[in-house]
Amino acid sequence: MSITLLGTHVISTGTALAGISLISAMAISNLRKRYVGITLFSIALLIAYYYSYIDITALSVAAFYGFICHQFSFKNKGALNVAYGVLIFILSAILLLHAVPGFHNPIVIDSVAVSSNAPLYSQYLNFDKAIVGFFLLIYVISTPPKISYHSYLAIIIGCSFSYGVAILLATTSGLVDYDIKFPDYILGWILINLFVTTYAEEAFFRGFVQTAISKCLANKPYNEAITCLSSGVLFGLAHLPAGITYSAVAAILGTSYAYGYLRTGNILVPIIAHFLFNLIHFTVFTYQLIV
Repeated sequence: MSITLLGTHVISTGTALAGISLISAMAISNLRKRYVGITLFSIALLIAYYYSYIDITALSVAAFYGFICHQFSFKNKGALNVAYGVLIFILSAILLLHAVPGFHNPIVIDSVAVSSNAPLYSQYLNFDKAIVGFFLLIYVISTPPKISYHSYLAIIIGCSFSYGVAILLATTSGLVDYDIKFPDYILGWILINLFVTTYAEEAFFRGFVQTAISKCLANKPYNEAITCLSSGVLFGLAHLPAGITYSAVAAILGTSYAYGYLRTGNILVPIIAHFLFNLIHFTVFTYQLIV
């Protein structure tokens, strides 16, 4: 069986069932009632296992990753906690790179020309990426403190400025061009880009890596500036396979996301900022880049 997302785009029933459970779990992963998210996430993994999107190796990796995230805390000290942190970093990196065996992520958007002058694009329901975002959000990333609306306004201004700089660099360098579009599969793209891709990347780069850098540089001169720049540069380097200009754009944006997280302690701030830029890129400019 298959299900039509919008227009003529079709996905399998298994992908739809697994996707609904997974996205629901990710959407509530930062709520305090962890058992609800864990239940939904477990259901998503079981559905994925039933449809052979993951195998027993992937299930074992998910359980192990969840365990070490549960055991780790930035507040704890000692060699064992450091070991857990190192394991989280290494396993997160290879999961995000899709280098862990046992994952056969189903395709949601298959080889479409989002822009006429760009490479064909495919989007997958990446369970390996989702594992990183989910367990970091429920076990490792702290509950955000309350801050004033003025602080959020400053972050909105800062992110808007970084959007402008990034877009100027991307367009003047020939990386992208204007290409306004709203394809019939945009709903599927939005759900997966927000709740899988963006949640996972921000949970790792901001919630985990940036927090670790911040803890290491505590009480050091210019620690906040160095933390934001380091987080942004690392984010840029992660996009280096797409080219130097693409990496530079990602670094500029990553630095602004880092600033938003540093000022608020709320992981939803960089998640929303990251997703909004991705949405602008998808609907207004060449996606993903000009060839």
